[in-house]
Amino acid sequence: MVQNDLLKNRREVPSIGEYIRKFFIFILIPLTTLIMSLIVLYSFKVNEEIANRVFRGIKERAEIVINESIRSMVNPLIYDKDELISFYITVYSNVVKELQRGKNFSEIPFEDFKEIFKKTFHQDLFEDINFYVISKEGQIIWTDYQPDLGLDLSRFTDFWQSLNVALERESVVFHFSGIEVTTGKIRGYLYKRLPDGKIFEIGILINNLNFYEAVKNLKKLSIFIEKIGLYNIANLPILPEFPPFPERHPRAGLYKRELIGEIEIEDFPPYKQRLKLYVILNFYSIFKIVIYLLVLIILAYRVQRFSSRELKIINKAISVLHEEQKVYVDPGLSKVQEVGEIIKTLNAAINSIDAEKQENMALIKELKESFYDFAERLAMIAEGYDPETGEHIRRVKTLTRILVSRLDIPDELKEDLVQYSVLHDVGKVYIPLSLLTKPGPLTPEEWELMKQHTVFAQNLLAHPRFALALEIALYHHENYDGTGYPFGLAGESIPLAGRIMKIIDVYDALRSQRSYKKAFTKEKAIDILLNGDNRTRPEHFDPTLLKIFLEEIEKIDESTLYF
Repeated sequence: MVQNDLLKNRREVPSIGEYIRKFFIFILIPLTTLIMSLIVLYSFKVNEEIANRVFRGIKERAEIVINESIRSMVNPLIYDKDELISFYITVYSNVVKELQRGKNFSEIPFEDFKEIFKKTFHQDLFEDINFYVISKEGQIIWTDYQPDLGLDLSRFTDFWQSLNVALERESVVFHFSGIEVTTGKIRGYLYKRLPDGKIFEIGILINNLNFYEAVKNLKKLSIFIEKIGLYNIANLPILPEFPPFPERHPRAGLYKRELIGEIEIEDFPPYKQRLKLYVILNFYSIFKIVIYLLVLIILAYRVQRFSSRELKIINKAISVLHEEQKVYVDPGLSKVQEVGEIIKTLNAAINSIDAEKQENMALIKELKESFYDFAERLAMIAEGYDPETGEHIRRVKTLTRILVSRLDIPDELKEDLVQYSVLHDVGKVYIPLSLLTKPGPLTPEEWELMKQHTVFAQNLLAHPRFALALEIALYHHENYDGTGYPFGLAGESIPLAGRIMKIIDVYDALRSQRSYKKAFTKEKAIDILLNGDNRTRPEHFDPTLLKIFLEEIEKIDESTLYF
C-alpha cells in the first residue's frame, strides 16, 4: 500500500520535457514576441523619421524646379506685357460696345480677335487664347473654352479675394502664371471689370513643353520615390500619368510611406498659388539589394568549384585569341558540350568579325561626319545674321581644339567637343532678330528673354546623338562660382562641356569686334580673364581649365584667327 502511494507520487513529478515545454510557452515565446514587436515598432518609427526627412528634401527641390520652370515660361509674357495689355484693352472696348448695342456674348465675333492675336504674337510661345465672363459671385457664366464653363472661382477663397483686391487697386490685372483648374495647364490671365460689375477675362495658353518636362523629371529627385504626382487646387493631376490624388488619409507601412505636401508658386500679391505634391516612398529596395547579394554569393560559391575548370579552358582560348587571332585549345578538354562548341566556333567567327568590324567602323565614321556636317550647317543658320559667321565658327573650333588637346579624356570625346562647339548659341534662332542685332544696351526684360536662348536649344538638340551639343548650348553661360544662368549651377556640377565652352566663348568675345565695343588685344584679353573687369571675373571659370587654356594660348600665333 505504502509502495503504491510512493509510485503514485513519483509519477506526478513533472519531467524535464514538461519543464522545457512550459519554458517555451510561457517565457521564451512571449519574450521573443515582445522583442520582435519592439524591433518592428522601432523600425517603423525610424522609417517614419527617415521618410519625413527625405520628403522634406524632395519638396524643397521640387519647389525650386517648378518655380524656375514657371519663371522661364512666363518670361515671354513679361517681355510682351505692354503689347498684350494693349491687345486686351482693344478687345475689352469692342466687347463693351457690342454689349451696349444689345448683343449677348455668344454673338460677339471672338474668333476675329483670335486671328488678330495669332498674327500679332509668336505662336511658338503662345499656343492659344480664350475668353471668359465671370459673374460678380465668381461663376464663369460664358466662355469659348467649354471645360471651364460653370466653374465657380469663389470656391477658391484665397484666389477670389486676392483678385477682387487687385481689381480695386488696378484697372487691368495681369495674372502671369495661372494654373487651369480643369486641366492643370499654365496660362497667363488678364482681368477687368465690365460696366455692370462682371469681370471680362482673357486666358493666354503658354507653351507648356518645358514645364511638363520639368514635372516628368520629378521622380528623379530621389532614388526612394516609387510614385510621385503633382496636382492643382482641384486635386486634378498635372500630367495624365500621375496617380489619382488620394481621398483617404496617407498610408504608412513598414517600408513604404505616402506623404502629401504643398508647393507654393509666386503670383500676384497677396495671392500665392499652391500645387499639391503626393509621393510614395519605398525603402525596400535597400533590403532587396542585400538579399540579392547574399543569394548571388551563395550561388557563386556553389557554382565556383564546377565552373573553375571550364573557365580556365575558356580563358586559355580567349588569351590565345587575343594574342594570335586564332584558337589552339582542344574542345575535347571540356566536359561541358556548350563550352566545346564555343571554342569550335571562336576561330570560325574571327574572319567574319574582322570584316564586320571594318564595315561598322566605316559606317560609324560616316555617321559621325554627317552629324558634324549638320552641326556646322545648323550653326551657320543660327548665327547667319552675322557676316563673320564662318570666321567665328572656325575660331571657336580652333580654340576648343587647343584647350581639349591637353585634357585627359578619350580622343573621341575631344573631337565631339570640337565639332559641336559651334552649336553653343543655336538657341538664338528663337530670339527675335531685332533683339539680336540691337545696337544699344538691352533693357532688363530684353536681357531676360535673351538669356532664354540656352533653354531654347532643347527644342533643336533633342536627338540623343546631340546630347553633348545640348550640354554645350545649355550650360555655357553657367559660372563656376554659381552666378551664371539659366540654372545657377556651380563648380563641377556644371558639365565639363559647359565649363570648356564658357572659357572659349568669353575669350573669343573679348578678341572680337562687336557693335558696342572694339576687339581687345591678346594681352588685354588674357589680363581680363586673369584679373577681371566690370563684366568678367576669374571666378567665373574653372581654374584648372583656365590655367591650361592660358598656357596653350600663349604658345600660338593668333594672326590667322584674328585679323
